[in-house]
Amino acid sequence: MATYASKTQAEKDLVAAFERDFRGWLNQLASLLISARALQASNDAPNSVATIVDDLGIGETIPNTSGISGAQGLTEADWETLTVAMDNFITATDTPTLRQAIAQAAGHTAGL
Repeated sequence: MATYASKTQAEKDLVAAFERDFRGWLNQLASLLISARALQASNDAPNSVATIVDDLGIGETIPNTSGISGAQGLTEADWETLTVAMDNFITATDTPTLRQAIAQAAGHTAGL
């Protein structure tokens, strides 16, 4: 088995370039996780967004008020699909082991 020191400079440069981008991506992943947790808490709170949306009639559309160009209205079914995806993201990534690994890779700026 090789050691890092035994790798060529070209190999080390390739790893270093990937590492910089990967650590930046992990930092962004940590930010997304923090935002997702806050959104999930807001959506799931008593008398919250989920309660309001669940009460909508079939086919009722929640208009796009985000100001995001090209974004469209969402039906209750769309909302459910997207919030379940957010919940799945949190379940898959919000573990002590992964948070520790992200913090190790991305540093204190990860905010986890």
